[in-house]
Amino acid sequence: MEVTTLEDYYEIAPGGDVTLVLHKALTPPAPDAGETDGLADEQIREIRVRVFSQHLILASPVFMAMLQGSFGEGQTLRADGRVTIPLPEDDPNAMILILNVIHHRDRSVPTSISRKLMAQVLVLVDKYQFSECLHFASKTWVQNLNRTELPYSFSSELMEWIYIAWVHNLETTFRASTRTAILTATHVIKERDVMGLSIPSSVLERMNAQREERIQSMYDKFYRFLNRYKGTQHSYDSQLKGAPAPREQACCRLKSAACDFYYLGRLLRLAMKQNAHPRPLPPYDKHSLSNIKFSFRIQHRGIKLPKHIHLKCGEETEQLLQSKLSWGEVGLSLVDFKREKRGRHRATDSIGPLEKLAGNAREPRRLMISFGRMTQ
Repeated sequence: MEVTTLEDYYEIAPGGDVTLVLHKALTPPAPDAGETDGLADEQIREIRVRVFSQHLILASPVFMAMLQGSFGEGQTLRADGRVTIPLPEDDPNAMILILNVIHHRDRSVPTSISRKLMAQVLVLVDKYQFSECLHFASKTWVQNLNRTELPYSFSSELMEWIYIAWVHNLETTFRASTRTAILTATHVIKERDVMGLSIPSSVLERMNAQREERIQSMYDKFYRFLNRYKGTQHSYDSQLKGAPAPREQACCRLKSAACDFYYLGRLLRLAMKQNAHPRPLPPYDKHSLSNIKFSFRIQHRGIKLPKHIHLKCGEETEQLLQSKLSWGEVGLSLVDFKREKRGRHRATDSIGPLEKLAGNAREPRRLMISFGRMTQ
């Protein structure tokens, strides 16, 4: 259960002293609807939610700093007894769900939510530090997610699974989802691909590094495989000149140069068709690991071949190539990130108490500046 049709006003706390203003992006009008001066305003709908300031303060250190500190919102609340806070960047479905939880409106809190809503909830949990008060509800929602619905290709849904698995320490889901991303991404995974999800940059960097390394390895194997045919041309030319054949052996069992040339040509045509010849270079845009492996299949069955070209050679060539084009182990593990985190903690422990105090003192200032309403 989740909010699908949003009302203009939610009174979660009757008599509440804080009104949160959320924005809902509406479907843009058809191109032939005509342009008006108010077109931009018509595409955004305001949703007002009335809540208690004390619930926000207890649930979120961010709201505590905003409403109890020297921000304009806190001063207005103390002076007028109520305040309106615009939150245009926050997902309204996710925020309303969180507000129901922290105001103990249990009948309005579902036991299961969609993957997309779960990802948006975690974005706000990270932004406002709601983790303590949403611990039980978030754990319940994650347990009730259908993890068999993992996408089979790179998509926004896949990035949501990676984020959910990262936050809730789901090792199997994290490894499976990052594996799919590395295998099927056709470009370098960038910040724009995470769509506002707080996926650490170290995760993106590790996925990109593994993708590039595996693609380079696959092309290394493919071109080494093609080098097997180099001796065929030399042997054929040498025999024509009456000179002894070099050490390289033809790939064809019957040592037919025509057979080798035929399958070499088929492989090169497949490579050219997949933009793999001439050999591509990093960062391998428009190339994916999964396409590389499954694209090099020789369609030799059902074709009437000339006398000196052997079907068996084609079958053996395809089988050998497919066996060489292996991905190896693909996917990231949360365990590796935990080890790195423990290493950073040990390094932090060596910092003196004054340095730690100075570092902690800067954190609230960063939080306040993010709102941009610090009073003089």
